[in-house]
Amino acid sequence: MNELMVEARPLFDSIKQTRGNGSEFWSARDLQPCLGYEKWERFEDAIDRAKAACENSGGNAPDHFPGAGKMVNLGSGSVREVPDYHLTRYACYLIAMNGDPRKPEIAMAQTYFAVSTYQNEQRQVVPPTQGQLLVAMAQAYEAHERRLLELATAQATTQVQVTDIAARVEGMQARQQEATEELTALPAPAGDVPGLTARAQLNRLVRSYCLENGFGHSEAWGRLYLEFRDRYHVDLKARASSKKPPLDIAEAEGLMDKLYALAYHLFGRKAAS
Repeated sequence: MNELMVEARPLFDSIKQTRGNGSEFWSARDLQPCLGYEKWERFEDAIDRAKAACENSGGNAPDHFPGAGKMVNLGSGSVREVPDYHLTRYACYLIAMNGDPRKPEIAMAQTYFAVSTYQNEQRQVVPPTQGQLLVAMAQAYEAHERRLLELATAQATTQVQVTDIAARVEGMQARQQEATEELTALPAPAGDVPGLTARAQLNRLVRSYCLENGFGHSEAWGRLYLEFRDRYHVDLKARASSKKPPLDIAEAEGLMDKLYALAYHLFGRKAAS
């Protein structure tokens, strides 16, 4: 896994761009060939799935997938503008997780963006340990192999191929378990990070829980919203819309602190152990 990360880093780092304020982004048009897509239309399908995954996990897709334009050379000396996106690191991660698992480039991207997204989130707290990085890489690999298994089974691929992929999934689960055991042996975190908003703390808490426990983001957020509805009789998910996700509702109604407190109860390290 480390070898794949070493191979992927120069590729994806080379197309990363930085704005004047220091924030980073990836052009979707630049990312497209790196993920093995020849046609923009097929790649945009993966982007649309990633946007939906972002919203379902409590994020705001426009923040991570802002639209943009890119000038391209038509070959006759003329240029024209084509649609593009300026993607955050997290958006790239979601695209990789929702890309075509049959493409070898997808496995590389899943590993790179899973690990680098986790490193980026932890940079303000403490540097990630080797155990945490191993968990991130193992989960990225397992997710990739699991999608291959689902695809092979759905398309009635030969039993030999299905058995081979299933064996790889089982092997990745074993690696993930070893990494998770190393991670859970670490001391508990010191607590909340000063200066971060309740929303930022909440997103960090849920992502960390999912990463450490192999829990799906949508499943975790769904559980949180359901528990919040049962306790406080406020259905944040039902009130949400394409322009106003559940977390915006919680902030507007002054419920973010309660939501974070409930999430800490459900997903805090002691609750997860």
